[in-house]
Amino acid sequence: MRTDGKAEVQHYVPQVLWRLHVKDASTKRGSEHVWCFDKKTQKVFSPNIRGVLAGTRFYEVEVNGETLSLEEPLSEIEGLLAPILGRLVLEPKLASLSKEDRFTIASFCAAQMVRTPRFRDRVKDMNEGVAVALRKRGIDPAQVSNFQMLFGGGDQGILDGYAGRRAAKICIAFSCENSGT
Repeated sequence: MRTDGKAEVQHYVPQVLWRLHVKDASTKRGSEHVWCFDKKTQKVFSPNIRGVLAGTRFYEVEVNGETLSLEEPLSEIEGLLAPILGRLVLEPKLASLSKEDRFTIASFCAAQMVRTPRFRDRVKDMNEGVAVALRKRGIDPAQVSNFQMLFGGGDQGILDGYAGRRAAKICIAFSCENSGT
C-alpha cells in the first residue's frame, strides 16, 4: 500500500473511457462495472473498472534513485478530456467542439497510443535490437554515449529490478496546456 498519495493501480486504458461504458450509469464512483469478454476462455465477466487494463505502478520507473511517474500528467489530460466526452455523449456533433477541445482530444489520443504494454514491448525490443546490432559490429553498447540498456542485467539496465513487469517504462514529455499552436 502506498503512502505518498499516488495511485497504486495505474490504467493504460483510463477510467474516463471505461465510465462511458459502465453497466449502470447511476453507480457511484469506485463501484462501476463493465462487461468484458475474454477471447481465450470465451467467457463474459463484469469486473470493476478499477482493475481493468491496468498495472501496479504501471507508469513508474526509478532512474538514478529517483522515482519518475507519468500518472499525474496523464490524469491531468484525462481530467480535461472528461467534460468534453460528457458533452459529446449528450450532443454527438464534432462541429460543436472548440479548437481547445480538439487539441485536448488530439493530445489524449497521442498519449493513448504510447501508453500500452504493447508499445513498451516494441521500445524494449528496439532497444535490445540496437544493442545486438552494436555488438555485431564489435561495439560495446556500454561505451556508446547516450545509449543505455532498458534491461541488461546488473548495473547495465536502467530498469533492472522491474523484470516482473511486462516491459520497459517509457518517459514522454507531455504538456496538457494549449500552447496556441
